[in-house]
Formats: sequence, structure tokens, C-alpha cells
Amino acid sequence: MNEPTCTPGELAAARKVLALIDLFRATDPDMNMGEAVSFLVVAASDGISLSGLKTKGQFGKSSATRHAQSLGAKGGRGKRQPMGLISSRENRLEARRKVLELTPKGELLAQQVRHVMGL
Repeated sequence: MNEPTCTPGELAAARKVLALIDLFRATDPDMNMGEAVSFLVVAASDGISLSGLKTKGQFGKSSATRHAQSLGAKGGRGKRQPMGLISSRENRLEARRKVLELTPKGELLAQQVRHVMGL
């Protein structure tokens, strides 16, 4: 039986993905996939609204809120420490909406992500 083979490009891409997972695990060993995706969405769209995170991340409203809280400074994740990667503030134009932005710690992680991905 023939074993599947990967092209060098596919192998390099797989190594980048594994390095990215290791980076997220080093940041918080309990970070789940939804939180990682949420972080990447905010990093790619700094200043995104919570509803924008919901749409781009393809989450339900409660999941997007929970991920934003987990990634934030306040936490909301039971006994786990808050990650402090993003902050939330009121939108200057529409006070009912929250704007999500990277904290300095989040900016550092975003730089590390870009480095791992070769961007």
C-alpha cells in the first residue's frame, strides 16, 4: 500500500501551522480553537466590533462574547487567568457597540504570529 506523500510546500505549510499552534499553547495552554480564531480575527481587523467578530469568526453571539471575554483583561473563564490579549471599549460613534483592539501583549503575540507565518 502506498503512503500518501506531501509536496515540500505542503510540508512547509504544515510546519507553520504546528508552530502557530505551539505559539498559542505557549501563550495559554488552555486556549481553545475558538479563542485562537477570535484572536486572529481581531489581529487582522484591529478595531473590529463584537458583531464583526461574530460574522468573520462564524460564531454565535454568545460564543463571540465569551471568546472576547476570555481573550480580554477581565477573563470570565472561571478559575483560569484572563489572557489580556485584547481590550474592549465603547465605539465613539455608537456607544452601544464595543470595539475590540489588541493590547500591547496582544500586539506582541500578533508579531510572533506574523513571524511564524513568514508575513
